[in-house]
Amino acid sequence: MSISRSVRTFVVPQVFETRVVYTATRSSTASAFLVSPNTNAFLFAGNSLYDPDRNAALESYPVGHVQLAALYNRYQVIGSTFEVTVNANVATSSMRYIITAHAYSDNLPSGAVAVEDFSGLPLSSQIKDLGPSTGNTVDKIFKSYRTSFVLSRPESQLFCAETVSGYNTGGAFQPASQWFWYFIVSNNAIGAITLPQATLTFRVTYHTRYYQPHMMTAHVHNTDDARPPRHSKDIDPCDCDEKEPDPVEDQVRALGLASCASNPILDH
Repeated sequence: MSISRSVRTFVVPQVFETRVVYTATRSSTASAFLVSPNTNAFLFAGNSLYDPDRNAALESYPVGHVQLAALYNRYQVIGSTFEVTVNANVATSSMRYIITAHAYSDNLPSGAVAVEDFSGLPLSSQIKDLGPSTGNTVDKIFKSYRTSFVLSRPESQLFCAETVSGYNTGGAFQPASQWFWYFIVSNNAIGAITLPQATLTFRVTYHTRYYQPHMMTAHVHNTDDARPPRHSKDIDPCDCDEKEPDPVEDQVRALGLASCASNPILDH
């Protein structure tokens, strides 16, 4: 389906690239991924638009994804940006935190019990501090960006690889080869055995390629009313349907047969 016959500008492009965003606000003490008594972790999907927030029950999709899923069969996350804003009362809370990306598994590295244990990973950011020593109540946006080819396949294979692409329809909403964002926060006080108190605002921006548009579905309709009138000059010569009886023609035919029966000359 195109706008004009001379210009092949499709209403639904074969490939469409855009950015969709997921946001959420969480308490630093509420997470399903407790690392240790004074350290918490928050997990988000890095290349899947299905259930991007793994810290709670099934969450909504990124804004705009549902509408685009109605047009395309598949999507591919080329890369994503993970951002977090920390809001805390520095008079009562002191904390340090880090962002890291983890491929293939949503399990934390074994033996990790605090932020420092993640600093040596190759895909981790620098450690940041918030508390009385910094004098900050709200930290500036802390963010990190990773492309999918760093964590799954070479960039040249991203578009073709089935395992790094997600389906919009059916049961497989997410790619088979996934990678994840982790945000880890620890209490900065020496010997602290409690989690730090803070409000965390997360924002994940997915650079996404949508492709394989849905096939256009023809609407079923009744064509009976589309037939031309019986006396139309454009009647289809191949139309072999039975014609409806015409009362006037039947009466004339009956009168003609009656006159023939009463006239012997006409009988011969």
